Amino acid sequence: MTFARDNAWQLPIAINFLDPWYRACGWQVERYVGDHPMQRAHVDVAIRQGPWVHLIDEKIGRGRRDGRRAEKASIETWSCSVAGLERVGWMMDARNQATVVFFCFADTADLAPDAWQRIKRMDCLWVPFRPLRTWFCQQDENCWELQDNQQVNRSLSRKVPIDQIASNVPGVRRYDPFGRWFNGTHRQLKPEPW
Repeated sequence: MTFARDNAWQLPIAINFLDPWYRACGWQVERYVGDHPMQRAHVDVAIRQGPWVHLIDEKIGRGRRDGRRAEKASIETWSCSVAGLERVGWMMDARNQATVVFFCFADTADLAPDAWQRIKRMDCLWVPFRPLRTWFCQQDENCWELQDNQQVNRSLSRKVPIDQIASNVPGVRRYDPFGRWFNGTHRQLKPEPW
């Protein structure tokens, strides 16, 4: 898997599903793509509603195909682990300006360019970034499975159980942008302070 292929797969999902969902919830959307400086700050999109602003780092991945919710989220600790070229991942990067990490798992493992057109459900986890980083850094990351993303840069992540994140990080919410809240009722994204 290459970063370019992953990004090409993720961007249509963000533009065709997440952006309309943000707007339907009453937010103004400003998306940053390509070499935009906000990308270096780990911000994919800014959403605004009145005085509220969220700078979101979207982590869109292929999810389960059995209709069940995702169980783990990948938290990148090393963006590059190649000897002599090491670079910390988004979790540890001091340049990270995100206020929220939005983990979204699409119900397809298909990497075809038009795969986004076949998505019927997304399992998304809205996580305030600073509380996530504080909690993560207080843990022994070796307790979680190491994931080698098998890219040229050898990025490394920890596969952290979502139930651990949800029970230890305040403000975590779970959404399906197709309009279903996971307890069976509809719930829109509301402004919340973090």
